[in-house]
This record gives sequence, C-alpha cells and structure tokens, in this order.
Amino acid sequence: MKITSLDYKSRNIEKDRYISAQISIWNNPENLPYLSFTGKIFSEGMVRNWIYNLNEHSEMKYYTAIEEEKIIGIIVLKSDNINGFEICGIGVEPKWKRKQIGSRLIETAIEKAKQEEFKSIETLVFCDNRPMLMLTVKYGFQPFRIDTGMRYDGMNIVTLKKIF
Repeated sequence: MKITSLDYKSRNIEKDRYISAQISIWNNPENLPYLSFTGKIFSEGMVRNWIYNLNEHSEMKYYTAIEEEKIIGIIVLKSDNINGFEICGIGVEPKWKRKQIGSRLIETAIEKAKQEEFKSIETLVFCDNRPMLMLTVKYGFQPFRIDTGMRYDGMNIVTLKKIF
C-alpha cells in the first residue's frame, strides 16, 4: 500500500478519481454516521467543489491510501497558523478495515504536522465511533473537550489532541 497526496497541481483525471473514491467511502453506510453531522450524504457537487477549488494557499490537504491502483482510504487534513493542524476526516473502504489502513493514514497526518512544525494535532470523533477513538488514543491523542448533541441524532463529539 502507498500513500499519495492530492493537491491543486494534480491532474484533473486524478481529481476525478479522488472525488469518486471520497463519495464512495464517505457515503458508505458504515462510514457516513461518523463523517456527517447531519446524516446527509456528501454530494458529488460538494466534493467536486472542495477539490477543484484547491490552490497553492489552501488550508485543506488530501491524502489517499492506494492498493492495487484503487483508493481504499482517505484522510483530509487542515492546517493554518492560527487554528493549528487538524484531521478533518478519515475513511476506509469497509472491506479494507482492520488492515492497518487507518493507522497508516494517522501516521501520515502526524508526520505532515511535524514537517510543518506544528506542536500538536487535533481531531473530532463522535463518541460512538469506538474504532477511531481507540486508534487515536493508540497514537497518543488525549481527549480534552466533549461537545454534547453535535450530530443529527444527538450524539456527542470528543475533541482529541496529540502534543508533540
């Protein structure tokens, strides 16, 4: 498996491949409850807008896990000098779960945050997403805030931070 990045310099064919993969992964019934505050699916237009509006100053960064020429996992990162470095979303194709794909994507996020000289990294995780909570804790993230009723069904969300 290899990890690749997608940015404003990526060719349109790569962007379209990414868009298709993100829609498939994010909207999968096993993943959607943990990625959507509203429970609504991510439309192609929404994801296309995110990707085709990337530029050299974009705060968003996209990385993919690829196996056998197929995108099997995605992590979306955000970095800016005021708000810090954040994991905005991570998703893995269901048949590839529990095969260290999420671990590799988390490791990529930590590596990128350190390369950009951030002192910490944060992420939000719904409290019923036990696999992601366990994964982040495994990598040294610690909970520091819980916000109640953040998802459409009233589920709480925990903010976790890893300090380097």
